[in-house]
Amino acid sequence: MSITAAGAVLAGGRSSRYGRAKMFEIYNGKPLYQYSLDAFEGAGIEKRYIITNEQLAGRFDSSQASIIIETEPFSGPLAALKEALCLVEPDSWLFLLAADVPFVTAEFVAALLEKAEASPDKQAVIPLSAGRFQPLHGLYHSSCLTAAEKAGSENSSMKTLLDEINVLYVEFPDTQKDFININRPEDWKHS
Repeated sequence: MSITAAGAVLAGGRSSRYGRAKMFEIYNGKPLYQYSLDAFEGAGIEKRYIITNEQLAGRFDSSQASIIIETEPFSGPLAALKEALCLVEPDSWLFLLAADVPFVTAEFVAALLEKAEASPDKQAVIPLSAGRFQPLHGLYHSSCLTAAEKAGSENSSMKTLLDEINVLYVEFPDTQKDFININRPEDWKHS
């Protein structure tokens, strides 16, 4: 990989639909958040972060990623993205993944990294699946920090940010399991 990329796992949400901190649920012997870290590691991303809140920070394994406590807890993925972008080197990329995606693979991460490498004029590489964009499975260039700060100051969404920057959308099959996330206990039955 000739581009520089770090990985950030978004793990600061309330898990209100799940009823408890879902990122620590065990699936096939590992906590949910570990699958995102493993995908980063398998794709060669060495610098990894877990973006979380103060209440959860001590429960993560800090030997595999730097634990970053959100300055604006429970403010959503755009606020977490802003914090993570502040951590990366200039002219580098940040791969964002949620903490509740147990089927994400290193191959998926590597495929998006290849797209970013082939698209130096882009500020984000975002997958599309089943007609929906997947911003929490995306790559963001450090140059989009200013746009993220602006969108965040307006309490906007990830979509607002994507509308303001130069994005490469990459189509994936509707059957792609990498995008399956676990929001409720009953979601396990459908995965």
